[in-house]
Amino acid sequence: MKKIALVALIGIATAGAAQAETFFCTAEAAGGLKYIDGNWVGVSFNVRDQQFIVSNSLNDPGFYRVTKTVDGSAEFGCKKSKYPELKPGEIECVGWGSDNTMTIDLKELRFTEIHVHGFHTSDTPGEDMSYITGGKCARIDPK
Repeated sequence: MKKIALVALIGIATAGAAQAETFFCTAEAAGGLKYIDGNWVGVSFNVRDQQFIVSNSLNDPGFYRVTKTVDGSAEFGCKKSKYPELKPGEIECVGWGSDNTMTIDLKELRFTEIHVHGFHTSDTPGEDMSYITGGKCARIDPK
């Protein structure tokens, strides 16, 4: 059933324009900092169900959209980076309406997502806590 839902989501996420590239990315690990009783404590998070579709279109091959598979919402807009510290094949993503950034290496098929702001009031990534997530991606063949 999950496979059918994923296939449907990929179709929705990539509808409307011919795709140049599409990737399926899954988080593998996440950790952050929490301020507890006057001390910083390292914490880890459950990354189950943190999956994304990353795609661009033939109309604008330099712009990528990162879409959550859980609810189909667009999470990031990405461009091929012009920063010299990023290597060829990496794209830099900025979250829409959030403090998140994501770097995706389309050649090495891996990513990191960083949420830098937060005041440590929750144990869930994305809920006012600084964290970093890392994961892998797989190229989806458009056949």
